[in-house]
Amino acid sequence: MKVDRQTADDWLAHLLAPNTKPKPATFSQMAAMIARLSLDELPGKVVTIAGTNGKGSVVAMLEALCASLDLRSASITSPHLVKVNERFRMNGASVSDAQLYQAFEQIDLARGQVALSYFQFLTLVGLHLLKQTQADIYLLEIGLGGRLDPLRLVRSHMAVITNIALDHCEVLGETREQIAFEKAGIIQEGQVVVTGVEPCLDAIKQAVFSKNVKLFSQGAFFSFIQNQRSWRWQSGQVVFDDLTLPNIMLDNVSLALQVMQLLMPDRLTVAVINDALARINHPGRGQLIPGSPDVLLDVAHNPQALTALCQTIKKHKKPGAHVHLMMGLAASKDIKACLHALLGATDAWYFVPLTGDRGAPVAYLRDTLTQMGEASANGFQTISDARRAILERASKDDLIVVAGSFIVVGQMLDYLRGNRGS
Repeated sequence: MKVDRQTADDWLAHLLAPNTKPKPATFSQMAAMIARLSLDELPGKVVTIAGTNGKGSVVAMLEALCASLDLRSASITSPHLVKVNERFRMNGASVSDAQLYQAFEQIDLARGQVALSYFQFLTLVGLHLLKQTQADIYLLEIGLGGRLDPLRLVRSHMAVITNIALDHCEVLGETREQIAFEKAGIIQEGQVVVTGVEPCLDAIKQAVFSKNVKLFSQGAFFSFIQNQRSWRWQSGQVVFDDLTLPNIMLDNVSLALQVMQLLMPDRLTVAVINDALARINHPGRGQLIPGSPDVLLDVAHNPQALTALCQTIKKHKKPGAHVHLMMGLAASKDIKACLHALLGATDAWYFVPLTGDRGAPVAYLRDTLTQMGEASANGFQTISDARRAILERASKDDLIVVAGSFIVVGQMLDYLRGNRGS
């Protein structure tokens, strides 16, 4: 059914409106649909990426390496910051509106009467887009968990598990072992697995032995050392020195290098790696937008990622400057731990609500911070109100930091693109 829709959001609202009441498809129904549409096989090497933090950074580095090696890449990532198109990339560039809308129509027709959630529909759209693309390497970023993510149904040559930390505990479990079990669900029989997770976790060990996989662990088989102005990477007998320091975490860059070293043996060189590091395009992850003042955007939204953000803040803060932090958090997060991770890293707090009913109330965020001894918390009814306040109060040498949610970071990024040309 062809309809006149102006934006991807219009399309999705129209296509999914009839499915707001019925329960969305079960995992087995999604598996049957993926098989029926022949979306479980892609015509190139497939890498599936799961983990608590760093998935998107690994994808971005792999895309950059592909470009430096003249390889074609196609990627599914989530969530998006500004436009839905960002979730589906060919050679590092988002698909066009025309490509996206055509895929919407085709998946809407193919699903028949099966009710689909927002995530399920976009998963099928993404696989359909990738299926139409002749790429050398396909990158599938798992959205949440792994065991019950439909992307793990695609035949994959390699699995990556970046790390395991406490996040989305209401869905994945309350311990690292429980979360590791969900993430390890992406591992397929006979695969190669690259991970930054210590293999002592029972879920990882069980998958390694039961599925006959070959495991490459960071810190055991490959590693990196950071110096003041460069860094060094080693995998077995392969060593690369004098590498450029990137804007994303070295842990994730190192994982991507090991993946590419396995996929394309002997193709990596110092020149190729440094070229890729210069190409990385990963908005909203340690992204510094210069101006008066500078703005640092980072979607960090759990204690582990927010602790890492503190180091990024130190890197970009000018001597004598103040840090102004705009933040919104989902109610399901460990609010106290998230705020505690940032204590001492910011001088002024600007709390904002998230759209829908998922966000933690601004009053609760302020009260929690006050109980920790911080008195500089400001609360706002909208992200726009907070943005105006923070831009008025920050001096030209200060640093504005926006974090805690893709929604908050995405809205600030959209605003800055319109006003700073970023």
